[in-house]
Amino acid sequence: MVDRTWVEELVTQFPTLFGENPDIWCGEGWKDIVTDLCGSLVEVSPNLQITQIKEKFGALRVYVGVCDVSTYNKAQSLINEAETKSVHICGRCGKIGSRYGRLKTKCRECIEGGW
Repeated sequence: MVDRTWVEELVTQFPTLFGENPDIWCGEGWKDIVTDLCGSLVEVSPNLQITQIKEKFGALRVYVGVCDVSTYNKAQSLINEAETKSVHICGRCGKIGSRYGRLKTKCRECIEGGW
């Protein structure tokens, strides 16, 4: 379940990155990773648009819209760093975690809590 409050705050903080209906579906545990990434992407290009943010196979996935090759390469480098960080952070609570099975990154407490 995605807490839409943090998503709304993210879109408000970075309005140029998102269209009218942002497609953001990942846990609040990755809020800091996503927020930092958005700040960096705005610096790469004020015209860059994020088309989707989601969790896939226990890792963050971020997709951007059409842009020039230089901008894409810079953005993709930042996105790759964020995606790599996400596999070590619990998607639910943000604590240090690891991939649990193929589908989620979880911390010990969230595993024991049944998430």
